[in-house]
Amino acid sequence: PSKQNKMKRFLKILLLLILIIVAYFSFWPIEIEPVVFHPPKNPGLTGDFAKNNDLTKAQTILNGVGIGPEDIAMSLDSQYFYTGFEDGRIIRFTREENSHEEFANTEGRPLGMMFDTSGNLIVADAYKGLLSVDSTGKITVLTTEVDGSKLFYVDDLDIAQDGTIYFTDATTRNRDIIHEALEAQPAGRLLSYHPSTGETKLELDNMRFANGVALGPNDEYLLVNETFGLVINKYWLKGPKKGQKEVFVDELPGFPDNINYNGNGTFWLAMPNVRP
Repeated sequence: PSKQNKMKRFLKILLLLILIIVAYFSFWPIEIEPVVFHPPKNPGLTGDFAKNNDLTKAQTILNGVGIGPEDIAMSLDSQYFYTGFEDGRIIRFTREENSHEEFANTEGRPLGMMFDTSGNLIVADAYKGLLSVDSTGKITVLTTEVDGSKLFYVDDLDIAQDGTIYFTDATTRNRDIIHEALEAQPAGRLLSYHPSTGETKLELDNMRFANGVALGPNDEYLLVNETFGLVINKYWLKGPKKGQKEVFVDELPGFPDNINYNGNGTFWLAMPNVRP
């Protein structure tokens, strides 16, 4: 009887080991390649980041029109606003509640957008690249690669006074945002597109999900967010520091997403989620 019990125990352990091995190889190899990342200090929702009720004053203009509006662009005459959805649609709307119409469909994922001085809507489409949409809704592809490398997840943009378009390629690795966050790989890029020559140039790389980009006063520098790096970078475009990157803000309680400059000394930053 003692031998029998020992044999039963042995068989149970053996079966458990086999199940563990089978389970291990069922999930191997995994799809992601995470790296070690030490995030900056989390200040929490205190001080300047303390909770308030300011957004309770916001007015709903559109509701139930589409999923995932990312950015808003205002027409040059300030009459219309534009935004894009997950299904590729770009709609035009006014300040009146639920007054909207479809303007264009990129058949991709339109994210950041802004009008150039010629009245074309420049669109950062995650899947289609950097696009230009004219007043009739006709779409022209401006660029889909840099130095032979395909753009992978075009995210946000801003346009300088000389017409140069600065835009982000959030990552070159994952279109699954959860995988991208878990990996913490510095695979994002800041690029520039020059309409006069058609040249696309790499400005910065090694960023953890390069997201919002906004030019500062007189286009002396721009700010570019690393959503999963939890930092806002300053990248100098003019002066003795031209071409240099430095930290602008790195102790944030949430993940920095879009950013815009109001032309009067203030940057508006969107943080859709707080840090865990």
